Amino acid sequence: LFSILGMEKANNPDLQINSRKEFIAYKNGQIFPDTSKSVAQLRNFNLSSVVEPDDAELEEMMTQSAMNVEAFRKNRIATRSYNGPTRTSKKAFESMQGSNGVLIDVRELTELMAFEIPGAIHVPTSKIGLVYQQFPKEWELNIICAHGIRADRVTSTMRTLGYNAFSVAGGFAGWRRAGLPTE
Repeated sequence: LFSILGMEKANNPDLQINSRKEFIAYKNGQIFPDTSKSVAQLRNFNLSSVVEPDDAELEEMMTQSAMNVEAFRKNRIATRSYNGPTRTSKKAFESMQGSNGVLIDVRELTELMAFEIPGAIHVPTSKIGLVYQQFPKEWELNIICAHGIRADRVTSTMRTLGYNAFSVAGGFAGWRRAGLPTE
């Protein structure tokens, strides 16, 4: 496998803050840590008075952030009516024990304090568009979050992009109820 720690440090603004003063200013929206060019473009666009980009601008921004525009357009609104493939926590755990199954935890960093699953790869939902191409398409991607909503959205997008992805039904609550390992 590979480590995404370097990617996380390079792209997660929360990990680029060096002092309490910077952290408070960042959380209050007064400063922005350095981010990749594409993240900076999207942030600047979101803060501008422009209501909606034209198709060319949207395509350029999404391409630069390594997200497939068609998948983004199809899946940009998460709904509770997800009908894609799901797996039980036990089935996802069994998949992890195989040669090509991985568990991808899409919770945000602040949620990891509660508990983690040993062997899971952490990629917050907000960063999945930056790293999804690192996953081989032949892997079984078991996507999990706290309750399942974000996992459903990520799974739907990954399947649109041609990945063998499954949403873990019940999220971490289901994982814990099944008595599977946590840290």
